[in-house]
Amino acid sequence: MEAEMQESIGKLQLIEENLRSYLAQKQQVQAQLMELESAVEALDGAKSAYRIIGSIMVEQSAGDTKKDLEERMERAKVRLASIEKQEEKAKQQAEKLQQEIMAGMKR
Repeated sequence: MEAEMQESIGKLQLIEENLRSYLAQKQQVQAQLMELESAVEALDGAKSAYRIIGSIMVEQSAGDTKKDLEERMERAKVRLASIEKQEEKAKQQAEKLQQEIMAGMKR
């Protein structure tokens, strides 16, 4: 019984570590989305833009740049949704384990 309890506590700690990791990833993607949205807004009314490729700067039409940024935004939104899904699943697992641990402690 004691070994099962220790194992459950270990699993809970691992899930909590994963939750912290998901939170950090989520914050990073949200910041990236904000930057991309800001860049798209900055391109409104512009005829051209500059893009850094490797160590050189290349002029590109604002339309092409905006399209590229919007595609990157869509990928970031999909990634954010995936992270949120994983986070929700981990929260549910943590809640279930917490309930099991509490029930085990009451015995």
